[in-house]
Amino acid sequence: MMKTILVFLIILFSDFSFSQHLVGVNSSIGFFLYNSENDLQLLKKRTLYEYYAFGLSYETSLLSTYNIQIDYSYSKSTRNGVIKPIRTDETGNQLEVLDIDYYLLNHNIDLIFLFQFDDSEVQWGLGPSMVITNRSLYFPGFFNDILASSGIGVCATIESFPIFRTTQDLYSARIYGKIRYTKAIWFDTGIRKLDTYEQQFFDSLIGVRFLFNLSKL
Repeated sequence: MMKTILVFLIILFSDFSFSQHLVGVNSSIGFFLYNSENDLQLLKKRTLYEYYAFGLSYETSLLSTYNIQIDYSYSKSTRNGVIKPIRTDETGNQLEVLDIDYYLLNHNIDLIFLFQFDDSEVQWGLGPSMVITNRSLYFPGFFNDILASSGIGVCATIESFPIFRTTQDLYSARIYGKIRYTKAIWFDTGIRKLDTYEQQFFDSLIGVRFLFNLSKL
């Protein structure tokens, strides 16, 4: 048994040492196909639909059968003035209308197993996803109420053949598309009662990935 494990590890790491190691910088635009936050009363007329995301990725091959990609992205959605409290004087006369702003920050991490289409550099992949979310209501000068959560889900992606590459493949770029579903499984509730509250995101995105091939150094 020990010999079998040793042989497997030798094959694995020898293959890993000769595989490509691609580090990427990503930029994308995303669209919420479903966002449970839009069910909140304060967002009924200010729904969250599109967002911009930026991130990093790392991709390598495993046992020469498929590639593994770790993809991190950060996105922020903002809606200003979702609540508008009115400040008055002692007699009840209106002095000014204030704004409470809404922010949704998502940190997504996708672990994707990539496969190539036959006789093509186009890749498709599937894998698990994790999201760390901070949802906040910010009232400048008064409070910043942050609800932290984390969730899990699945994603699917397709990556184009390189739309640009240098002669020695040191640098390249791809267009990619992705769909992803995540659901929160943990909330930093504090003193809140969240018995009926849930967080689900189903989104699609398209972006460009700029790649640097460490194997060519």
